[in-house]
Amino acid sequence: MARCKRCGSSFDYEKRDGVCPKCCFYNRPPGKDRADDDWMKNYNIEDNSYELPRSVVEQDMSSHNGKKGRIITNQKEKSGNKRTSYYNKKTERTRRNDREKREDHLVPVLKKTILILIFAAAIGIVAAGVVFGLRTETGKTEENYDITVNTALAEEAAEGITAGEITYKVGEVKVLFGEGQLQDLPEGEKCIGIWIEDDESIVDYDGINWERPYIYDGHDYRGMLYVDGLKDAAKFEGLEIMSAYLSYYDQAGYAVFFVPADVTTVTLSLPCQSVDPENTKKKIYQKVMDVTLSITE
Repeated sequence: MARCKRCGSSFDYEKRDGVCPKCCFYNRPPGKDRADDDWMKNYNIEDNSYELPRSVVEQDMSSHNGKKGRIITNQKEKSGNKRTSYYNKKTERTRRNDREKREDHLVPVLKKTILILIFAAAIGIVAAGVVFGLRTETGKTEENYDITVNTALAEEAAEGITAGEITYKVGEVKVLFGEGQLQDLPEGEKCIGIWIEDDESIVDYDGINWERPYIYDGHDYRGMLYVDGLKDAAKFEGLEIMSAYLSYYDQAGYAVFFVPADVTTVTLSLPCQSVDPENTKKKIYQKVMDVTLSITE
């Protein structure tokens, strides 16, 4: 297995010809002359909009046909393309009129259906007492989840708590760098590390977007930092750092976050995720474990 130089994901190098299935980055073969890769350190993988050409996607789908690692992308038809079928004798105008008639008929039905679904969902949420949360990181909005929030004491987390398929041991929380000590550190903030140990190697997951531990600093939800992408990444040498991505091997290190300089406690959220037993590309995520931790200055 190879590791992607950009996002750290593990993948079969020969099967993928060096292209990471998660972030589409081409990894040079070992021993080859290295190109200038510094640009990728500031590349935001979450905003990656790269789409493979249709021919490549279709070829990949037909050759793998359900096997692990199949790439599926949504391709958009080019606007302005007029397509006529040999077997369809209707003109483009006739087909357009038919389509507009169907849409005019469907709109009232769709509106009524949506209202019924919204009303039923509201009743179900109230009756079941589901905890609904919209969690956001600074400058980024996450998906809406119907999440049940459980809590655990710091002492319990130190002994080890299970969240979904992964067991975490949570240790000290300390300041790694203060204000002005890192180029990427925003004004009025500090860099902290939360010691975490886990057993990621047991996860048999072939999909993407496996949620990583995140924190609430009293103002915002913050995701783990990709340390290798920071301008001062060299300053973290000598520290054991936890990967911001699922690594498929057991980890022990500091999960790194930026928080306001005056914050003395944070809430660590451990997503409780499990792999769908019928499809390892899908995950089940309906609960989160929260642990309140004090920061050691």
